[in-house]
Amino acid sequence: MKTKTDAVLSAKSLKYFLQLIDSMSYTQASQILGITQPALTQQIKKIERAVGAPLFGQIGKKTLFNRCWNKNANSSQ
Repeated sequence: MKTKTDAVLSAKSLKYFLQLIDSMSYTQASQILGITQPALTQQIKKIERAVGAPLFGQIGKKTLFNRCWNKNANSSQ
């Protein structure tokens, strides 16, 4: 039986997440993945809901990885 987290953290979702981290651009990531930008945004929002915190932020048009949700990342810096 699949849990909500299992369904959200599918191989496809993780692939989208990793591509967005690699490119740091929703537009570029969606083009590389061959999907629309809204579809990518939806998948990222599903992951964020499962994790319970935003994973990405934006300043203007620049996409930033939000490490604030990870307590270990903050304490090690």
